[in-house]
Amino acid sequence: MAAVAGHLEEPLIVDVSTLRRGNISLTDEGAFRFGTQRVYPNRGWIRRVMPPGWTAGAVAGSRAARDQAAWLVMLVSFLRVSDIRWLSELDHLLAAENKLLLAKTARIANVPTPRTVIACTPSSGAQALGTSQIVAKPLGPSLFGSSDEHASVATSDVSNLVEDEMEPEAYLYQPRIDTQRCFRVVTVGTQAWSFVRSVEPGEPLDWRYWASAHDSFELTDNARLAESAVSVASALGVGFSSQDWLDDGTTTWIVDVNPAGQWLFLPDDGMIAKAIAAWLCQTG
Repeated sequence: MAAVAGHLEEPLIVDVSTLRRGNISLTDEGAFRFGTQRVYPNRGWIRRVMPPGWTAGAVAGSRAARDQAAWLVMLVSFLRVSDIRWLSELDHLLAAENKLLLAKTARIANVPTPRTVIACTPSSGAQALGTSQIVAKPLGPSLFGSSDEHASVATSDVSNLVEDEMEPEAYLYQPRIDTQRCFRVVTVGTQAWSFVRSVEPGEPLDWRYWASAHDSFELTDNARLAESAVSVASALGVGFSSQDWLDDGTTTWIVDVNPAGQWLFLPDDGMIAKAIAAWLCQTG
């Protein structure tokens, strides 16, 4: 957010912290009122509805939980009622987080994506996919824990668990891809930037949990990949996305479209932040 705001003359940043200042009201006409000043923004970008871990530690029914719910309703009400043209509309942004929907959308768009199922055990996932070489991905947020500590849950190879009897728990399963290269593709409207890195022996299945991976991406010119990334983002209705693709040497598969994903670790020289800011500055 700060990277984009740095390219704007008078950015208006609204989050729960802003609302808690107490001098803001919203109307059913979609207007902001800061004290006595009425503001009608033209375009906007929903960076995140709430940060990771924002509700962690709040006990259901407690004053803290009620306060969090009220502030969130106020913020979401503004997103839904205002006449702002969003880079990604709220409902599209939330829907794009669903990997089962991503798989269906990509398949309709003729973009390669792994077969995807939601199942209750590794054995049922393997049976549905027709292979025992599978990976599991959590369906909920990737951060769990108390208000002070959060443990990351990564994509995991569960091929060795398909014969075990396990307590039912909903997970997303896909066939394992023997990855040679990882791509992170960032889209802003009809623009796309592609970055690539080679997979090192012994690194985690999910490169996000490999510290050196974040500094090993390089900008690459891949028009076909960029076109496919834009087509999937457009089909999902998101104007911004940070996507993950895996190349097994034969096929390049799309595995994630994050409508609020990170990109500042990529060597983009500020191009992406400038593109978002340029979109926000357009009229109409």
